[in-house]
Amino acid sequence: MKTFDCIEARRSVRDFESTPVEDAALGKIVTAALCAPVGMRAYDSLCIRCVASKDALSEFLKMSRKEMRDETADPIHGAPALIVVAVREVTNVAFANSACMIENMLLAATDLGLGSLYVCGIVNALRDKPEFRQLLQLPEGFAPVGAAAIGYAKDGAPSRRPIPNRISQVKYI
Repeated sequence: MKTFDCIEARRSVRDFESTPVEDAALGKIVTAALCAPVGMRAYDSLCIRCVASKDALSEFLKMSRKEMRDETADPIHGAPALIVVAVREVTNVAFANSACMIENMLLAATDLGLGSLYVCGIVNALRDKPEFRQLLQLPEGFAPVGAAAIGYAKDGAPSRRPIPNRISQVKYI
């Protein structure tokens, strides 16, 4: 897929099939994350955790529902994989680095015909919970800051048309 076609086709999926994503596809998506620009090339300040086992995802949902106080909540909308980015220090630069990695993963998923969703709120809400950190098997000192939910969209993830400008202004000067 050409770059701009991929950018225009990418959309947030909120209804995934339960079909597992192949390891090879997850590997390509993680490779895309590793190709992201990282400030000062501080790649050792980041780590990635790919949560794709049914047991681990079930545990994540349990924690999420408890945190959200909603027994029906599903912040990953049934996705069979969640790729979490954690940082050594929670700073603006670290958030920017993780966002670049996550955007690369979302685009790679689109290129592979998979659906994706940027997941941030619940990851940050669970950041300091010991059980979440244990589930992710994070090294000491790392904190999760964002994630990509990955899977097959139930509706086939049709491409979208470019959306109208929702930014207050764009000027070319």
